[in-house]
Amino acid sequence: MVCFVREEISKGVEELSWKFEDGICLKLCKDFFGWEEDLFVLSVYMRPVNSTRADLDVDVSCYDHLVEQMAVVSDRGNVIVAGDLNARTGERQECLIGNESEIKESDVFSLPDIVRNDCLFTPENILHNDCSVLRSSVDKNVNGYGVKLLQLCEASELIILKGRAGGDQGVGAHTYHCSRGASTIDYVLCCWGALG
Repeated sequence: MVCFVREEISKGVEELSWKFEDGICLKLCKDFFGWEEDLFVLSVYMRPVNSTRADLDVDVSCYDHLVEQMAVVSDRGNVIVAGDLNARTGERQECLIGNESEIKESDVFSLPDIVRNDCLFTPENILHNDCSVLRSSVDKNVNGYGVKLLQLCEASELIILKGRAGGDQGVGAHTYHCSRGASTIDYVLCCWGALG
């Protein structure tokens, strides 16, 4: 994987070690950018389930690689995950949105070491950041990677921006087109600190 960084910000960007050939992890230094916390950007490509390359790592799935790297960086700053995740999530909602007192521990799918307790999404803070509370998608299908992505988002309190923010707000347009059809498989996810 290759990532280009503009020269004028290159002194504030550091590549972190990640033993995953289809991912890159960049640290954007808080001191350089004037932020309160460092920002970790994980850019990933998830091989399709039926890809011949999917059999190369038989012991570890691409989502396992992502979870492991998130465990390394999530307690050190804010996190953004972006890329071709080959995940179809339909219109299923990925995070618990409500007041902290309304959320029960049993409601959260648990992935150890990546949950941050300071990233609660409420309707008020989502709307305050010009995002829709509910996510939209023109692709109504859900696949296995989509389920994994939704579980990851819920456990690590990441929010999917696709279909919720910017020019795609309320739409959730297709991101992949081929002769067999179209789908929504590319995403940007972020924690509350990166959104706010």
